[in-house]
Amino acid sequence: MFLKLLLAMTIIPIVELVILIDPHQLVAKMAGPSRALLFTIGTVLVTGIIGAKLSKSQGFKLIKEAQAQLARGLLPDQQLLEGVLVIAGSVMLLTPGYITDLTGLCLLLPVTRKLMGQWLSRRLQQQHQKGRLQVYVYHSGTGSEGHSTFRRAPNENIIDVEPINDRSSETRR
Repeated sequence: MFLKLLLAMTIIPIVELVILIDPHQLVAKMAGPSRALLFTIGTVLVTGIIGAKLSKSQGFKLIKEAQAQLARGLLPDQQLLEGVLVIAGSVMLLTPGYITDLTGLCLLLPVTRKLMGQWLSRRLQQQHQKGRLQVYVYHSGTGSEGHSTFRRAPNENIIDVEPINDRSSETRR
C-alpha cells in the first residue's frame, strides 16, 4: 500500500506537469509567453472556481437527500458514498493539472458520480465478500430495563458489555 501511495504521489504530479506544460508551450508559440502564462494560470483558476461552485451545490443537494432518507427511516448509504466522491472531486480540483481537474469534474457531475458510486459500491461489496473488507455495524436500541444497548459485529477481540443499572439519574455528592 505504501508503495502504491508513493508512486501515486510522485508519478501523478510529474504527468500533470508534463501535460500542463504542453498547452502552455503551444499558446506561447501562438500568442507569446505572457499570454501563455495568463492562459495557464487562468485555466487553473477557472477550474477551481467551477469546482468550488459544483462542490457547494452538489454537497448541499446530497445533504438534503440524506436528510430526506433519514426522515423516511432509511439509511442514506448512496448519499454518503456520493458525498465521499464529492469531497474527492473537490480535492482533485484543488490540485493543478488537467487530468486531476477532469477526474474531479467527473466526480462532481451527478451523472458520472452516480456511475462511479455504483462501480465503487460493487467493488466494496466484492472486497467484503472476499474477506478483504470488514464492516462493523453499530446498533443502538432500548433494552428491557430502559437503558441503551450497543451491539457490534461479532469478533473474538471484542467484548460486548451491557450495563447492569443506570446511575445517571442518581444525585452526585
